[in-house]
Amino acid sequence: MDKLCPVEPLCQLLDEIRKTDVETFKKVRVVQVGNINDPLFYETLEKYNLTEMFEINNQKGRIKTIELLNKTSMMYLGLNQKYEDGIVTTRIFDMIASGRSILAAVSEHSEIFRLFRLLQDVPDSCCFSQASISTAKDFLLQEILGFNDGSKKINPIPSSILPYSSNMMAEQFAVLIKEIVSNNTR
Repeated sequence: MDKLCPVEPLCQLLDEIRKTDVETFKKVRVVQVGNINDPLFYETLEKYNLTEMFEINNQKGRIKTIELLNKTSMMYLGLNQKYEDGIVTTRIFDMIASGRSILAAVSEHSEIFRLFRLLQDVPDSCCFSQASISTAKDFLLQEILGFNDGSKKINPIPSSILPYSSNMMAEQFAVLIKEIVSNNTR
């Protein structure tokens, strides 16, 4: 979490849920994994009174990160609209490959939004901005209720999503680099 990947859109969304559905809100826990480089991160959690619901794990090794993420029901990605033009963060491919729902705080003009539209097989995911926070709220409430009543299942790395796993993307990138290098040496 940093200025590129802000936590505030998620906090605003959770605050909206708390205002309208306290019982559902109490069932939510946020697991943070990775570096926190935003000096306002903890201040933002305090501003929305959400510190207690966040489990902060900071940077972990890949195996520990995967263990933590395998225990989650949903993934969140926020991209600062000032910086999102032309950016597709590589972590989105790991999120897609996880088979979990993705809640992405991005604008309709972002590469992530276009990627989700192109793929059409990203399961149960929602892109939202400040203008569409009510849509994200409805989506998140439905996801929470589905996980709690058992009707929502996670299908880790379903066959339709396997091409987007980080290993497959790395293999495709390696092939591309080899082609570029071989074309430049001719």
